[in-house]
Amino acid sequence: MRVTIVPGSQVVAVDGYSVHGLDLSSIPQDVHAVQWYGDAGDVEIVDVNGRMVENRAITSLSDYQTILDYFFAAKRDAELEEARILEEQSIIEV
Repeated sequence: MRVTIVPGSQVVAVDGYSVHGLDLSSIPQDVHAVQWYGDAGDVEIVDVNGRMVENRAITSLSDYQTILDYFFAAKRDAELEEARILEEQSIIEV
């Protein structure tokens, strides 16, 4: 699984699918992004001026599980809404 979390932009992307507008306020303000590459990743840390100062290696996404749960719920809701719209359109076209 490939994951990108960008708190400043309120964006979470998993395997190429992104959700915007999620509440990511639980992530510390010095975190620019979380990058996950399947079995390891890193947390990009910035200073108060927004300059990159450190990449911290991580071996688990457990600290971000709640955010991933929000992501998957939002993705599911979007997919259900898309299916509803497609079904409605197909009924109208018949």
